Amino acid sequence: VPQKAWFVGTDYAITRLPWDTIRGVVIINADSMLLQPSFRATEQAYARLLDFAYRMRGKRESIVVQTRAPSHMIFEALTRNNPALFFKNELAMREALLYPPFNYLVRLIGTQNLNEALAVKKTLEGYAEAHKLSARVRGPFTQEKTKHHLLLLRFHPKKVELELPALNALLPPDWKVD
Repeated sequence: VPQKAWFVGTDYAITRLPWDTIRGVVIINADSMLLQPSFRATEQAYARLLDFAYRMRGKRESIVVQTRAPSHMIFEALTRNNPALFFKNELAMREALLYPPFNYLVRLIGTQNLNEALAVKKTLEGYAEAHKLSARVRGPFTQEKTKHHLLLLRFHPKKVELELPALNALLPPDWKVD
């Protein structure tokens, strides 16, 4: 890396850079971090950007972020150096959407057969309804790389240890609980 260079690169390079020689970092398409299909996408994007901010602290020209959403809460929290703002907003969103830590999420990984995934969903929903469980079943979703079908179970935090084993017993043997 040339002395006093600007860095544009990949995650792989981040841990291998001589940070004392880097004058600035350009983060291209930061929005892609926010659009990942995970309830933790915002948290992970915040952590990644905070890592850059930490590594570049004290440098005048440190970070340029390309985004179409400059008013997004994570950019505001980072610009203001206010982690409490981020955590307050993130927890409020997760509570409204019933995401962890306010509920448990369990991913079930099935086969490539959509009809089987629909049948498993129907079985789990029927059992949950008949036994008045807190569990809710979402899906099926298709995993792009493998074409396996996924179901997502959502549980009340105080009920997951009681309810998950019963639902797990209803799964076909080739299904996995993640």
